[in-house]
Amino acid sequence: MAAIRFFRTLGNALGTAVFGSVLARLYADHGPGGDITALARLTGASRADGIHAFVDATRETDPVPA
Repeated sequence: MAAIRFFRTLGNALGTAVFGSVLARLYADHGPGGDITALARLTGASRADGIHAFVDATRETDPVPA
């Protein structure tokens, strides 16, 4: 039982790290300000726009026609 809990915890940590890395890379490629550390320096509307861009970085820009 302890081994199951250990591997579940390990899998959660690795999944979170991989997802964060992929999301940060997508933001760096398609976001307005370059790397993700720039978000910490933004204020006001610029910060809200940057966070919105970070969250939407994984959306497809040219949807495939149905």
